[in-house]
Amino acid sequence: MYLDCSPADATWRSGIDVLTLGATKNGGLSAELIVSFDDAASEELFFRTKRAGHVTSKMRYQSAQVEAHLADDLWLRLARNSNDMMTRLAAGLRDLDVRFVAEPQVNIVFLRLPAVVIDALEAAGVLFYRISPGVIRFVTSWQTTEAEVDEVVDRVRSSLERV
Repeated sequence: MYLDCSPADATWRSGIDVLTLGATKNGGLSAELIVSFDDAASEELFFRTKRAGHVTSKMRYQSAQVEAHLADDLWLRLARNSNDMMTRLAAGLRDLDVRFVAEPQVNIVFLRLPAVVIDALEAAGVLFYRISPGVIRFVTSWQTTEAEVDEVVDRVRSSLERV
């Protein structure tokens, strides 16, 4: 992964009190995980999650998929694909001299493009988010394929050539 360290080094060993692990954005269905490394925070979380309607006895279905998600490092393999596909996308965009707002560190990149190029990408069916005038965001996921990334790069290239 991006930090190139163990989960323990990125969390409790570095002083983190609470960690959320979003399984929903990594292939899960309505499943998020809160890991607390602090007893006081754990006690507070128990009452806050119950108040929000997340009763422990009703979590067995989400918990089953979280267990499968964590088994054999599936969550890391899925996250790695997401990050690897962004590395591939960023390299392809860099070859086109596209301006990044900031270098991508994980699975999100923000780009500056002329409005006419953004409109052409949208018309071509490329999925992205408009952040502000001239700035868009691409996101890769656990299920993004190399072919999809290459297609986006090709569509960006084609849209830039029309300008």
